[in-house]
Amino acid sequence: MTDDLRRMGERVRRIVAPDADPSAFDPLGSWEDLGRLVDGMEGQGYYLMVSTARMPHLKRMAAFHVVTKEGFPCAGSSGWGPFETIAEAVLRAADEALYRPRNEEDPTR
Repeated sequence: MTDDLRRMGERVRRIVAPDADPSAFDPLGSWEDLGRLVDGMEGQGYYLMVSTARMPHLKRMAAFHVVTKEGFPCAGSSGWGPFETIAEAVLRAADEALYRPRNEEDPTR
């Protein structure tokens, strides 16, 4: 895990799994911790969507959406990337949703 992803994981952990041991929380390497991340995001009102496609190389994407009266706008997305695992896409989407949420009025996000 890169330092950037490690920092991202710690930032997300502080909100979605504050009781988890910071030195052991690894959503990229542990299915249990990835599940804890997703459960914690749902507890915050964010709902996960994931997708993979071959275009022509394998690409992965994750996004967290919120529920509003108007629909289900995206709060944070990893974007399509050649991420090694879907867990990396989920972590990137969670970080964006929590710390740099998308704004419906900003078409560039």
